[in-house]
This record gives sequence, C-alpha cells and structure tokens, in this order.
Amino acid sequence: MSTGFIEFDLDKGMGQAAMLVYRPWSVRTLKVRVTTQAGQPALRLRPSRVRPRDERDGRIRAEADNSDDFVISWGGGHEAGPCLKSVDKLKAFEECVPLTSEDTSFIFFNVQHIGPDVPDDAQVTLLAYNEESDEVTASITVRSRPIFRRK
Repeated sequence: MSTGFIEFDLDKGMGQAAMLVYRPWSVRTLKVRVTTQAGQPALRLRPSRVRPRDERDGRIRAEADNSDDFVISWGGGHEAGPCLKSVDKLKAFEECVPLTSEDTSFIFFNVQHIGPDVPDDAQVTLLAYNEESDEVTASITVRSRPIFRRK
C-alpha cells in the first residue's frame, strides 16, 4: 500500500476491495480515504462484524469478518461508527452531515492483532450506512496479510 491509505469511492457502491499489510501482534492504523463525485447523504462507516456494546466499559468494537484474532476500534469505541463528514454543534458535539459532490473524508480505524495465530488472510468489510435507516450504500473489503509468515 504505497499511498498510505485505502481508497473507498462511495459512488462505486458495494463489493470494492483493498489490501492492508499488518505486523503480527501489533496495532495498525487503517486509514480510509472516502470520496464521492455524486454527493451522499449523512453516512457513517463501520466494520460489518461489530460486537455488542461491552457492558464493562460501554465501548463498541469490531472483529475481522473471518477471524476473532483482530479487534477493530475507532473513536475510542464510543460511537456506532464515525461520520464520513461532521460539523461542530454547540462547540461540544459533532453532527453528521452529507458529503457533497467532489468531497473527501479521511477515517481512521485501529486494527489490533491479538490472537495466537498469524492468519495468511484476514478480511475486514467496511460498510457506509445511513444511521437512521441502517441502509448500506457502499462496501469495501480490506484483506490483511502479515508482513512475514511463520514457518
């Protein structure tokens, strides 16, 4: 990944793909550049496999689609998913707003490898969705491969 981020074009809809290399037993930042030419309603981004809110600390986390060995987190785990674009509200809160045409947004996720194995391929599907209707409008599956493989 030479650009340092994953390209996620909302106008391309469902089934996009990207690659991320990870270092086993470490934390990696998944930086996603979200773009649109057509404009989009107020949307959020979340992994497809989100855990229920943790009762101990109230945080939300996710896991890779095909592995419990990866924990994905964002925004300290306090939001259902980060807004693709937000504005300040009352100097204390953020409010999700539409992405206008030719808009760009960067979203950051932490991807932590915690399991004992080094999977050859772990996948995280990110969904762009409308928080009110829960309708998914675009998706991208990020395949994660280790920097090295154990023999």
